[in-house]
Amino acid sequence: MRGTVAFAPPSHVDVQLTALRAVPRPLGTATFALLLRALDETYPDLAVRPLLTARARALYPQTLVLCQRELTQPDSYGGLNFSELLKPTADTHAVLRRIRQNSVERITPTSRVMLLQGLADTTVVAPSTTPLGTTYQAAGVNLVFRTYPRSTHASVALDGAADATRFLARVLATR
Repeated sequence: MRGTVAFAPPSHVDVQLTALRAVPRPLGTATFALLLRALDETYPDLAVRPLLTARARALYPQTLVLCQRELTQPDSYGGLNFSELLKPTADTHAVLRRIRQNSVERITPTSRVMLLQGLADTTVVAPSTTPLGTTYQAAGVNLVFRTYPRSTHASVALDGAADATRFLARVLATR
């Protein structure tokens, strides 16, 4: 591989999950419900369902049939505060360990990397992508990091398309 362009890559997800557990608003609830579903399907031994509150467990089947946009609606996880996703007494150590094992920040790319992040993104928030860039730079990764002030998670690909195209053209033109 000669290069990678990553639009709003999710990183430091374990830190976000820990921090967001106390948030009394639906910030990221649908995203983390999907993440928990993926972990539940991949690692059934984690026993994710018992960690969920009764309200979150009632909505959990939706993660099998709805897309994120629908899951963010008020009649789904968008109507559930993040603090209502996991039981306050839920022991999330095993879940956090699996998240860390599969984290993008554990990978050290050997080719050039471009990270693009929208500062208005509420799905993958900029404060989680900035440390990824720092981690990659400290590891010696050839990195280009761009931010887009008004870009959301949905619009960063379009807003950053010209920069990404130029980056890839340079990568492919050199050996």
